[in-house]
Formats: sequence, structure tokens, C-alpha cells
Amino acid sequence: MAETEIYTTEAEPSTKTADLSHTRPDTQQVNEPRIGLILFLLLLLLCSIAILLNRRGKSQIITLEGQRLGKEYKIQYKVIGNTNYQDEIDSLLNEVEQTLDSYIEDSEVARFNHYTCEPFYYNSPLFYPLLAKSKAVYAKTQGAFDPTVAPLVDLWKKKLKKGIEPNYFEIQPLREYVGLDYIVVNEDRVKRLKEGVKIDLSSIIPSYGIDLVSNFLQSKDIKDLCIELGNEALGIGLDGNKKPWQVIRTITDDQTISNPFSVHIKLSHKAFSIAKKHTPWEMEQNMRIVIDPQTGYLPTGNILAAFVFADDCITASAYATAFITKNFTTALEMLTKIEGIEAFFIYKKNAEEIAFYHTQGLKIEHQEGSQEINIQTSP
Repeated sequence: MAETEIYTTEAEPSTKTADLSHTRPDTQQVNEPRIGLILFLLLLLLCSIAILLNRRGKSQIITLEGQRLGKEYKIQYKVIGNTNYQDEIDSLLNEVEQTLDSYIEDSEVARFNHYTCEPFYYNSPLFYPLLAKSKAVYAKTQGAFDPTVAPLVDLWKKKLKKGIEPNYFEIQPLREYVGLDYIVVNEDRVKRLKEGVKIDLSSIIPSYGIDLVSNFLQSKDIKDLCIELGNEALGIGLDGNKKPWQVIRTITDDQTISNPFSVHIKLSHKAFSIAKKHTPWEMEQNMRIVIDPQTGYLPTGNILAAFVFADDCITASAYATAFITKNFTTALEMLTKIEGIEAFFIYKKNAEEIAFYHTQGLKIEHQEGSQEINIQTSP
């Protein structure tokens, strides 16, 4: 058998390889800069990804501002990312206005006001909740809140636009159409029991809009939010500093309050509404006319501002509207019979003195002589 010869690299080095080692560049030296650049770019990419992931995982406050329902709004909510719901919110508030504003000719409320005494069946799911809430507050306030003041509101608006107030003989005939007992409602339809009875829901439409926006945002799994619209607001959860949401409003009265009060309100899972006493000409400018249903005239009581706090904004707004039509003594008597709300009144104690009142569920901080008032709600 022939022998096989086995060679190893140690035993038999390649002459060709040895020669090339003197002519080819050092591969390690050539590749080192390229490897360093690749590692740097890879590190930069990883850092960018980490920053993006951190931003996506970190919550931030989104602030939306605009105007709807004749008032400016400010909406804040906490989300992960930068999801913007302004288009959806504007669309929702526009639907509220187009459906419920009696001064829009083709709104559902306007069509009901011009309808007969036959049952009027709802086209929109927005109509019934306002009527149901109106009925409940009407009963609790012995008629102090009553949307059937609509004919009187129309009269006052027309007269104030001309720079005059309506007289007794213009007001009295319209009082016979006031009374929410003339309106019968259920979840399917509404019916008036007397021709000429109309409704005006303008005093609670903005607050209803706030509640609907709150429901929309919570349906998106948002747990921290604050919605301000005119003199109403709702706060749920905490702000970006993990504190209760703070809303500031100014209370002034040219005839009574020489220096405006700055009211700082901290909201913790509560809504509030402010009803303020205005002169007729101030009312004409903002066109939100509040009429005392039991007299047909503008409020003449001594309450300058009624703050009402509740779990939802529409409840707060309806009761605030009722209280501002009364004097302090009557409003306080009414308040003691109502559950589920808190209230803060600024009222005229006498010709020269302004006083405050608040229910036990509110924490009030005010130093004598100061124009700043701090209000904090309890969850």
C-alpha cells in the first residue's frame, strides 16, 4: 500500500501566502475606521429609538382652545402621546348647538316650539336628557328653574335691543304660558298641554356640552381632564403636577363690587357653574337672559353670584340659575332641601357690606380685605 503524506500549515508553509503578506495592506487597519463608524451610527439609532419610546410612554397634557356655543372653551387632558381630539369635540359641540338652540330655525327645539299640541317624537338623543333634568330641578326648586320662560326671554331680548325694558302690560299676558307642568315628557317624545308654551334651554346648553365632551374623552380611556366653557367647568383626576385642576374666574359688579373678586377653584371630580347677577344692558350684550319665572322680571334678589358644585355640570348649571333668581334667605332655605350639591354665594348683606356663604362640603380660604377667594372641593 502506498503511503499518504499529510501536510500541515506549520509543517509546510505556503510560499504564495508569505509573499502576499508583503504586498497587501493590513486588513485590520483598513476595517477599523469603518467598524467604528458603523458602531457609532448603530448607537445613534438605538438612542433615537429609546427617546421615541420614552416619549410615547410618557403622558403629557394636551390643551385645546376654541369657541363654541357662543363661548370660549379651554380643554385639557392627559394622554400618552399627542392625540388631538379637537375636530371631534368641535363636531360634538356643534351638534349640541344645532339640535338644542331654540334660536336656530331648524333645530329640534325650535321645531318643537312651533309644533302643535300633538306628541313630538325626538330625532336626536340629545333632547330628552335636558328635558328630564329640567323637570327634576323644576320640582326641587318649586319652579325657580323653568325653561318655559321662553316667551318672556324673547320679549326682554327684543326690548333690550331697542334700549328699553318691557312694561307690566307686556309682561303679564306672557306669564300664563310659564310653567313646566305644561310639558309632558318621556324617553320617546315630548308634548305641550297648552298652545303658546315654549321652552328655552340656553341656560343649561353649555353645561350639557361640557358633560358630553367629558363622556367622550373618558370613552377614550382618558382619566385626567379639565373642561372650561364660559362660567362653567368640570375637572376629573389630576393636572400635570398631580394636583387638583385649578380654574380662575373673576366676579365683578359695577354697582356693588368696587374691586373684582378673583376666585380660584380647585376641582377634584366635580363640576361647577356660576350664575351672576347682571344689569339689563350687560345681559343684552351677552344675550343670556335670566328671568325669574315667578315674576317675569329680571332677578332682583341680593345674590351677586351663585357657585354650585355637583357631579355633573348640567345639574350645577340648573341649580345656579335657580338660586340667582332669589334673595339669599330664600335660596338658602331652598338649598337645605337639595341633596348632592354644594354651593358658595356672594351676596349683598346690606347697602354697604358684601358677605359670603358656603356649604360644609367646600373648603373656603379668604382673608378679610383680600379680593382673592380660594375654593376647594372634596371628591
